[in-house]
Order: sequence, then structure tokens, then C-alpha cells
Amino acid sequence: MLKLVFISLCVVALCLAKPATRDVSFNDRPIIHTTTGWLQGTTESCGLFCSYYSFRGIPYAAPPVGQNRFRAPQPHPGWSGTRDASEHGASCPSGSRLSRVVNEDCLFLNVYSQDLVGRRAVMVWIHGGSFSGGNGDSFTYGPDHIVDDNVVMVTINYRLGALGFLSTEDQHATGNYGLKDAIMALRWLRANIANFGGDPDNITIFGESAGGAAVHYLLLSPSARGLFHKAISQSGSALNPWAFQTNPRDVAFQLARDLGFNNIQTTEQLINTLRTVDPMRLVEATPGSMDYPIVRGIRPIPFVPSVDPPGTTGDEVFLPRAPIDIMRDGQFTQVPYITGYTSAESLVMIRELLLDPSVFPTVNANPELMVPFWWNVAPGSAAAQSISRQIADFYWNGVQLHNDIREQWTHYLTDLMFVWGIDQTVRLHASRQQQPVFYYRFSFDGSLNMIKRLTLLTAYPGAVHADDIFYLFSVTSIPPPLLPTNEAIMTRRRMEVSFNDRPIIHTTTGWLQGTTESCGLFCSYYSFKGIPYAAPPTGQNRFRAPRPHPGWSGTRDASEHGAGCPSGRNVETNTNEDCLFLNVRLFLVKEVIYLLLSPSARGLFHKAISQSGSALNPWAYQPNPREVAFQLARDLGFPNIQTTEQLINTLRTIEPSRLIQAVPSPMQYPIVRGNFPLPFVPCMDPPGTTGDEVFLPRAPIDIMRDGQFTQVPYIAGYTSAESLVMIRELLLDASVFDVVNANPELMVPYWWNVAPATAQSIARQIADFYWGGVPLHTDIREQWTHYLTDLMFVWGVDQTARMHAARQSQPVYYYRFSFDGTLNMFKRLLLLTAYPGAVHADDLFYLFSVTRFPNILPPTSDAATTRRRMVRLWTNFARFGNPTANQDTLIQVNWARMTNANEFLDIDTQLIPGSNPFQERMAFWNRLEAQYG
Repeated sequence: MLKLVFISLCVVALCLAKPATRDVSFNDRPIIHTTTGWLQGTTESCGLFCSYYSFRGIPYAAPPVGQNRFRAPQPHPGWSGTRDASEHGASCPSGSRLSRVVNEDCLFLNVYSQDLVGRRAVMVWIHGGSFSGGNGDSFTYGPDHIVDDNVVMVTINYRLGALGFLSTEDQHATGNYGLKDAIMALRWLRANIANFGGDPDNITIFGESAGGAAVHYLLLSPSARGLFHKAISQSGSALNPWAFQTNPRDVAFQLARDLGFNNIQTTEQLINTLRTVDPMRLVEATPGSMDYPIVRGIRPIPFVPSVDPPGTTGDEVFLPRAPIDIMRDGQFTQVPYITGYTSAESLVMIRELLLDPSVFPTVNANPELMVPFWWNVAPGSAAAQSISRQIADFYWNGVQLHNDIREQWTHYLTDLMFVWGIDQTVRLHASRQQQPVFYYRFSFDGSLNMIKRLTLLTAYPGAVHADDIFYLFSVTSIPPPLLPTNEAIMTRRRMEVSFNDRPIIHTTTGWLQGTTESCGLFCSYYSFKGIPYAAPPTGQNRFRAPRPHPGWSGTRDASEHGAGCPSGRNVETNTNEDCLFLNVRLFLVKEVIYLLLSPSARGLFHKAISQSGSALNPWAYQPNPREVAFQLARDLGFPNIQTTEQLINTLRTIEPSRLIQAVPSPMQYPIVRGNFPLPFVPCMDPPGTTGDEVFLPRAPIDIMRDGQFTQVPYIAGYTSAESLVMIRELLLDASVFDVVNANPELMVPYWWNVAPATAQSIARQIADFYWGGVPLHTDIREQWTHYLTDLMFVWGVDQTARMHAARQSQPVYYYRFSFDGTLNMFKRLLLLTAYPGAVHADDLFYLFSVTRFPNILPPTSDAATTRRRMVRLWTNFARFGNPTANQDTLIQVNWARMTNANEFLDIDTQLIPGSNPFQERMAFWNRLEAQYG
């Protein structure tokens, strides 16, 4: 009888905590014995009165290299002495450029336990990533919440992509190596987990997406029987179409052809050849579709599990029959089982549609593409036409696909690619086993639905694929926002440190107790966070200059950051209008040019650095602030306000989050995406401004021309491809090029006062200079971003550097950051690695430790060298006023101050002194401004 338990998960509350840096004694470095050798772990924090033992990077199998590539894993031979288990092992090679250090020797697991004595339940996590990416590291799958429930948690690495799943359908390559790795890991755990305080007779395997499908495959595999006792599959099943390969031999030969091996005839020759190929080249190659056209969102994954070839024996046995046949016969491991899905799995495909706008026209012209590709239905046949009509009628009432029904399209994809297979799975298991099966949907849509937030899909209801991960794990690679219910716990979090590690100092507003934090080997610093430097700007203090803080009694805990100021960003951490806090621990200067121009800031600083920002950038100055303020009031529903006093009194009553999330509509000029001005940015002081309210008495350009600015040593510069990010923006608004082609005057700077005929002439000159005068089209998107880079960033920065250098005696240093490496995270996250250069804000990752993105680098890599070099230049400047004052093996050039010779430094793989490489582009804009500006 079918027995299903269906639960809608709508409320999840977990204590969020991040392990604290602390000094440890020998007792905090536990040593235990395993069948393969001795291990020394570490002790880490998981929150208030919570700590656990951590053993990372434990090898559970021999390295799958050389002749062991494309074979089942072999037992690890063990090691002598005591192995340091404080760091993760290498990740398995994958097509993901966001992975940490990778190596084909990657079969490691990690164990986290609160006590090494006793027998606690064990949970073994199998990560997702389309069977082609990911790892088990704690950056994404932190154990804090799970171990705090008195459970031993384990995460594993397994082989990915072609290295993990290539099959020739014969004895030369039987496939499924990644899942055979999981079996080897479970065997190692069965023999050793008791030494970590775990119960070898109470092991639960769980995973999400490809990891959820992997868990299901382990239930189906005869080789995994007896190695676990419960199972959880999140958003993944062997019946999902992306999780099973029906033609692995064809895919293997296609891979060889794509790699340039066109004359291979036999599977033995194929495998011997592929064993010689660099592993990264192997996993990054993705064979094209085999014998059917498939639109984005339904395409299969080439290297995933497949049926064992006939005659497979011994350790190579994993999946003797097709998953559906094993399930129908009930020939699977029967254990208590949880499985389910998120309510909007494929909602992320709305973003994918922006990457490939041809999907809807293609499907409208070829509706049979909606028919599952694995069904035996001939394309173009009457059956295919009938099925596609029924699908369209059911999901979007049979109309032609268009952008207004994108969400309905994702419902179809969610069901086809996820829910239908999971639903079949749960019904087949529940009807064929005595052990209970529990069925769920995760629908909660909250602050920790980070995938949804990062893909900018918060306007749509539901939880997207992988959103549930953030409610299980401490994900330090993306910092989750703090929930209000967790704030008290976070601020009370215990750090086991001595009094000397909590320094106490006196300030004019009261006593502060900080912390000591680590910045690497033999490196530490004192940290004082959340120091209020002004009274809360609330009530009548809203829209006024800040007031001095009245101070506090006792000693203020300065171990945690203060609230962030309200903003329009949905991914912000905890915010409050009482947000005027500072942190003393690091050198942070950006967009400082206004402080150089303001008379109120004189004497408060002694050097300045502006990275990718100037008061002369068009987005950084508002010439019409009064109009913007009244437009904001109208947009908020106050159309009848007549006076500025009435306006401000009204706006002081508005909830701050509503106030900052409202963006006034454009004022008096049409502007295409990429040139939009920012409504609320610095502006000139009103006439008659006095006292604390004085900041900018004249326009920036006038102050600079007169040299009436603070004259201190100054660094200014930009990244080499600032506006390359606009390639992604063009996907969000495909109309930009059509609009500009029809209205070329939109390319003219909106703040220039030029007549229509003159605007047409300027537009022709811009088009001729940047893209040869042809109409804009997608093949010249990069040239469009060059124009935006110059107009919105480089031209203003260049003018700033020249005017300061010409009007002050203190040195000005001018630079371009061009390095394109592992830490160019914005470029990587935006999938722009095919284009050269560094995008806007890429340079930040070479100055700061950004914990939301793990950046462990080989110390000799170009990226690590560039990071040390960038920090050295900036800190030399802070100490000496000269970025190349101390020359050594890291800094071997002289960065000359800027003069009429336009001295310049290009920060790339090497430091390259010279002249601005964009000099011709700047001359073009200077000439236009002289004629028309």
C-alpha cells in the first residue's frame, strides 16, 4: 500500500555562527588513530558554548591517477607518522573556475565531531554540482549547525565530469567512478568512524541536486548495501533526466573528437589516449549534443551515472540495470528515506533565458522540442505535435511563448527536470518497501534563500534550486544575513581567549574591548568593531549633518560589527537606521575624492587613494537634487507637497527601508541602461549653508580648476575593463542596442547642453571611434563596454589625476589595474572570463580577505604575488607617501609621480611603468568636451 508523508517546510530557524579564530593548546589538537594512520585535527567553534573537533583532508582512497584513472578507487596504502588534518585536501578537477586548489589526487573526506568518545549518529554529505563541479569543503558546507545537534558530520570529495563518469560501455571503462568513490569513502567510515565518536551502525547519507541523485543511486547499487542505514535526497533522483546517461559510449568518443583525437577506433585506444590528457583539459571539455537539438534548460549533462557494461565484475560493479527497472522490481536497499524538492526548482532559468533569448522563438517554431528527449517519439511526428500541444495548453494555455510567461515556462522545467522524477521515485519506493518514506516540499522564502537573492529573483515566489542548503549549513563562502532572532546569540558568542586577547582601550566616548584576530602565519591584529562615531541619525536627525555621540558607560563590547545602513540591496546583512559605526583594523579608502574637495575635511587625513571613482564621474554627482527629492515624494504617493519643509517633514515619517528602496523615475532625459545616473549621490551645498552642514560649496570641477582642495599625496586609478559588466546588463535589457541605433544621440553625455543636430554629429564620432561606425549588434558588445568604461569611469578619473597633479605640490600617482587572475571574482561570478582585463571592483579581492569567497592560493601563483604586491604598494603609500619607497623582490620598479609627462603604472602580472595606455581614448573625449561640453 502506498504510504506517503508529505510535509511543506515553511518555517526554518537556525542559529547562524561563524567559527572564531582562537589560540589553541595541545588539547585543542586531538590525535586519533585510523586504519590508515594517525591524524591530528583541530578544535573549532560553532557558536555560543559550542565547539567541535575537525579532521580535514583525510585521504580515503589511493590517488586515482595514471593507470588508476577511469578505474574503481583502490584502498589508500596509509601513511607514516601523524598526518596534519587541519586543512582541506585538494578539490577534484572540474569545469568550475570557482573551485579552490584542484588536483587529480582529490579523494579526501572531512569529519566533524563534538566528542571523540561515544557512539553518535553519523551524517555523510554528498555535494551537488551537476556531477561536474563542487567539493565537500566547509566554505560551502560548514558543519556548525549539524554538529551542534550532537551528530557526527562527514563530507566527501568524489571524481567529477569525465574523470568521474566516462564510460565506454565495456571493460575498458565501466563508468560511475565518482559514485564508486562514495562507496570507498563509506567503507573507510565503517572501519574508522567509531574513533571519531560516531556509530558505524547508524550512518545516514544525504545530498542535494547531483548529491541527492547520488544518494538515490547508492540506494540502487548492490555494492553499497550495508554501508548506510538511512538516506535523504534533496532535489535529486536517478529518474531525473539530467542524472542518467543512456549513451555513454557515444559521449566518450565525442569527447575524444572534441579534444582533437579524430582517428581513434577502439575503446582501448580511446582510454589509453585519454589517460594521457591533462585532467583540467579533460573535465573542461564538454561534448556537444549527440543526435538531438535541445534548448537551454532541458539539455542533458554528458558525464553522469550510467548502467554497468555487460560482464562487469568485482569492484567495478555499481549499477547492473537501469534505475527504473531496479526500482520497479524493488531490488534496492530498503532503509528509511526522505526525499523532496524546492517549490521553484527551475526558477533560475529566468536568468538563463536572458543568456539565450533564442529559446522562446526556437520552441515556438519547433514545439516538439518540449517533448522529453528520452522518449521514443519521432521529431515532427503527429505524436510529437500532440504532446507539445498538451504541454503548452497545460502550462501556459497554449499561447506562444513570450517574456510575460517566463514563470510558467519555469514551472514546466521544474516538473520535467526535477519534480516528476522525484515524485515517481517516492511512489515507487513507498510502494515496494517496509521502511518509511517521507516526502516533502521546501517552500520557505526568506533571508537565507541566497541563490534566489544572488540571481535577483526575489520578485518571484518560492524557493529555487539549492536554496535549502543555506538552512542546513554554515555557508561562509556567501555570508548569510543575520536574522533578528539570532542577533543576541551572535553578539554573545563565546570566544575562548585570554584577557590579553581582548584588549581594552579608552576613547573620548568610552571604554572599548576588542579582539585579537589572525591574518595568517605569524600574523595577528587587534580588531575593534561596531564603534559608534556619531549619534543615531534618526527622528529629527534624519536629513541632517551627524551629531557627536554622547558616549556610553562601562566597557563596550567591540567584537561584532554594528548594523549596516539601510540600502536597496536585498542581500545586505542586518540593517538599521542607527548605523553610524566604524571598525578599526584595516586600511580602507575608496571614493575619497569628495573628502579632498570638502573644506570641512581638511586636516582630518594625510593621504588618499581613489579606486575606480572620482567626483567627475557622471554617476557620482547630482546637478538636480531638488527635482529628484520631489520626484521621490511623488513616487512614494505624496503628489501634493508644495514646499521643501513639508517635503522633509513628510519624508522623516517614512520607514527607512521604504525610503531607500524607492528609486525616483528618470527626470527630464531618456537614458539607456549603462548610462543611468544615480539619483542620490553628492551634490553642491545650497547657498547660505553654514556650520556642520557645509560640505561642498561649489561644483567639483570648479574647486579642482581653482586648486582649492586638500593637497595630500594621492593615488587614483581604474581597472582595465571597468564596464565589462555591462555585457551582463545587456542580457537584462536586450533593447539597448536597438534603441541606441534608432536614437544615436543617446550616446552623447546627458549633461552636455547640445542641440539635436550637434548631438547627431557627436554620436557619429563616438560610433566611428569605438566600433567603426556600424550599427550596434551583439558581436561588438565588448566595444560598447569600452565606450561605457571611458565615459562612466576612466575619463573622469583621468581628468581628476591630471588636474590634481598640475595644481598641487604633493605627489599624485596614477595607475591602471589590469591583472586577470584567480581572484578576479566579479568577473568570474558574472561569467565574463572569455573577455580580457579586470572588471569594476575586481581589484578589491587583491586587497582584502573576502571570506564570502574562499581565496586559498598557492603562494607562488601569479594571483598570490599580485595580492601581496598590491597590498605592499598601498601600505607603503600609507606609511611613507610613496608606494614604491621600499623596493625588494616584490617591488622592483619606481612608480613615478605624475607630471606633464603623464607618468603611469600598469598593475598586471608585472608592474609596468609608462604612460596611460588609454591616452588616445582620453584625448578623444577631451577634444569632444572642448568642442561641445
